[in-house]
Amino acid sequence: MSSGGSTGGSTGSGIVSSGVAGGGASGSLVFQSGSSTGGNGGNVVIRVGGGDTGSGGALSLLGGASSDSHGGGVFVDGGDGGSGSGGHITLKPGSAASEGTIRLQDSSGAQQAGIGTTGLTLTTGTGTGDSSTINAQVGTLTSSTSTLLAGADLSLTLTNSYLSLTSIVLASVASPCIDGLVVVRGVTSGSGSATIAVRNIGSADCTSSFGVGFAIFN
Repeated sequence: MSSGGSTGGSTGSGIVSSGVAGGGASGSLVFQSGSSTGGNGGNVVIRVGGGDTGSGGALSLLGGASSDSHGGGVFVDGGDGGSGSGGHITLKPGSAASEGTIRLQDSSGAQQAGIGTTGLTLTTGTGTGDSSTINAQVGTLTSSTSTLLAGADLSLTLTNSYLSLTSIVLASVASPCIDGLVVVRGVTSGSGSATIAVRNIGSADCTSSFGVGFAIFN
C-alpha cells in the first residue's frame, strides 16, 4: 500500500481503518506476515517517506483514548525463541550532523530522559535555599546559608514529587563552599520530601554558599 509520491509538495495519505462502533467494541486491525516451518518467518516493515529539502515523515503509534475508562496501551514484544535467543527490541535514533536521541516523555509531553551518544541523560533541576522544591530526578540544591560554622550541622529540605518512602537518594557536594569543607552525612527520604544532612568538617567557617547534587532512584 502506498500513499503516492511527490517532488515538490506533500505526499498523499494512506489510511487503513478497522471501523468505529457506537455501543460496542470496534474491530481489530492485524498486520501479519507468514510463518515458516523450515526457514525464517516473514518480516513486517512499516516505513515512512523520506524528505529531500524538508523533513522525513514521522511514524506514530498511539493507544486509543477513552472518555470514561482506561486509555489503550501500546505493546512492542520481541518474539520468543526455542533453542536460540528471544527476539530483540531495538530503538535506534537517526544520524545526521547532530545525532538524534531516544526521548522518554511524561503524559504532558515534557521530556524526562534521553538516550544518545553520551548515554542516558535525565532532565535536571536546580533550586536555591535550605528548603527548596525541585521536581526532577536529578538536580542541584544551593544553600541559602553562606556562613556554616566549622563543625556545624545543617539540614537541607528537598521537596520533590519523585520522592517516596522507598526512594534511594544519592547526594554529594557538587560545589564546595569557600574556606570550609562541607560533606553530606546522610539522606532521609519521605513521601514527597527528603532531608539532606550536611556538616562542615573543616577547621574554618564557610564564607560562601555551597551546592548539593542529588539523584533519585525508585
